[in-house]
Amino acid sequence: MKLPKFWKDTGSYNDTAIQLSIFACILACTYFGLAYDMHWLLLGSIIIGPVMGFVIGFSLILFLCTYCAVDDQDS
Repeated sequence: MKLPKFWKDTGSYNDTAIQLSIFACILACTYFGLAYDMHWLLLGSIIIGPVMGFVIGFSLILFLCTYCAVDDQDS
């Protein structure tokens, strides 16, 4: 899997995109739990948020590496 030229990979699952995605999903689950008075979602954001954030962040990295990577011959 080739990395895009603009992507600085740390070589682990601890990339910035995954960290930001996990943080955003935790905040989104917490917000919807508070806004719509769903206490189960508020408590579930402890588990649902990081899992959903990891999947979304990893999918974003997979998409960028698959479709946005530039070979040396293309540039």
